[in-house]
Amino acid sequence: MTVDAPVLIVGAGPTGLMLACELGLAGVPATVLERAAEPADLPKANGLVGHIVRVFDARGLLDGAPDLRPVTPPGFPFGPISLELHRLPDNPLHVLPIPQQRLEQLLTARAIELLKEG
Repeated sequence: MTVDAPVLIVGAGPTGLMLACELGLAGVPATVLERAAEPADLPKANGLVGHIVRVFDARGLLDGAPDLRPVTPPGFPFGPISLELHRLPDNPLHVLPIPQQRLEQLLTARAIELLKEG
């Protein structure tokens, strides 16, 4: 196999694919290698939580998927305490319900799009 890209990413999971997208935004082409011949059917995760949800939104990764919208739950159980996040002026808890397989599809499509643009 010949690789023309200056960066080689091992692993086509969400982390590797997001890295490929970020590099693509910076104009750096990358090649992503994956051991598995096909994406796994077995779901490993069912969503994203935290600042990464804002990053996805800011990067336009959700623009092509109108059914995917981040949510901010009004509260969060933290051990025996219920955090009442709705009282804050800017709720810090952001959640994006998305199966990992769909997340990988979105990231793969975006990485390929950025590679073609660059």
